Amino acid sequence: MIDDIVKESAEYDASVAAQEASLAECEAEGDRDCSKYENWDMNLMREQQATRRLEKLIERQQLITSQLDLGEDVLDVALDTYNELTRYYPLHLQYQAMTEELEEYRDALARVRKQVDKYPDTFHDNTTTECT
Repeated sequence: MIDDIVKESAEYDASVAAQEASLAECEAEGDRDCSKYENWDMNLMREQQATRRLEKLIERQQLITSQLDLGEDVLDVALDTYNELTRYYPLHLQYQAMTEELEEYRDALARVRKQVDKYPDTFHDNTTTECT
């Protein structure tokens, strides 16, 4: 669609250039009747306005296309993020549970150490049954 508009715009530009050349030739000769070009300026203004509108439409179409491309990229990133979340969230829960179990193990080990600290840590010799 945009290619057709661009092609029509180029054809129109060529047509306008041809009309301008014909008008310049008519005015240069002076003896020819140039009355067919009297309303040409008004038509030219209308055509130029139409051309500007087409250019704005083309710009808008390009903007929409770029926004669609950007939207596709954002959607791809969002889906990738969701896939990673669904894959790694169960691992996260297992890691949390393992961390809690390790903390409980650490606390239990600290309680055992407190109990062991009550006993002396040296013996006199192998034959002695008493601790000091």
